[in-house]
Amino acid sequence: ASNRTQAKRKAADSQSYRGNHGTGAVDDPLLAPLPKIVQVQADLPALGTTAAEAVRSTLVTMVETVDSSNAASIVATKTQNKVVMLDNPPSKKPPTTAKKSTKLSNNRRKEIQQLDIPIANQRYELYIPLHEIWKGYIDSLLRLGTQHQLNMRAIELKLAKADLHGAILSIVRHANPLLIGITGIVLQESENAFRIIKRDDSLLTVPKANAIFSFIVSQVVINLYGNNMRHKPSDRAVRKFKLRAHWDVS
Repeated sequence: ASNRTQAKRKAADSQSYRGNHGTGAVDDPLLAPLPKIVQVQADLPALGTTAAEAVRSTLVTMVETVDSSNAASIVATKTQNKVVMLDNPPSKKPPTTAKKSTKLSNNRRKEIQQLDIPIANQRYELYIPLHEIWKGYIDSLLRLGTQHQLNMRAIELKLAKADLHGAILSIVRHANPLLIGITGIVLQESENAFRIIKRDDSLLTVPKANAIFSFIVSQVVINLYGNNMRHKPSDRAVRKFKLRAHWDVS
């Protein structure tokens, strides 16, 4: 008898809750519906709508901010019978692999003899046209013959970045006294040395360290201090030099 009494009480409580929830008379304030003014201000969907209708109504409201005339049709086209991701999908990028550099190092280039000049091309006269081209280049770069008063600062900055391939360099001073007085056309330049070809068609690698080189531009003798030239040609072209006694122009 006691079990029947408890069951009847539970059924009565359940009916009472459903009735109160439907009419809005709910004892628990957490279960009470929001006031009408709050619903209007928050632009909430009507309480009688289903969850799907509420979502569709919210989407239409959001799309109307962009296209008010076709908001409903756009939402229907994009969402009907489709699964819509409400979050950004994870990117499916393939794992990146480190690219191997295709540039050869100087040591590797030496190993495969890429830097070697063929014997047939080791002739001084072959590089005279290269020197003539270089003369036009350095004349247009420095413009020494057109200036009434030399701007030494500007000349030094240009010389610091000048390309010397094709220049006729003379060795004025060197740690190796046997190299002093030698003259030749620059064929190759590395970080620490010039490679020149002499008038007797012989190749010579001249270290830059503790050396002074000179060349002539528009009857002006320019001295280069080797210790300050110990950079790769490509690095010198973009390097910012601090002006010191790097150059002599006389």
